[in-house]
Amino acid sequence: RRLINYIYSIDLAHYRVMAKMNNLIDTTAQRLNWLQQLVHLIRTIYNYDILTGCRLI
Repeated sequence: RRLINYIYSIDLAHYRVMAKMNNLIDTTAQRLNWLQQLVHLIRTIYNYDILTGCRLI
């Protein structure tokens, strides 16, 4: 009986750790996605400036 409770508590702790890891991975992925969007936006603006600069010339 005690052994079963012990195994159950280990399993629960492991599950919590896994949930935290998954949460961390999700937030990191969201941050990376946001960063990619930001870089894409900067590149778009930069390319647009280059195009308008060429048009001005």
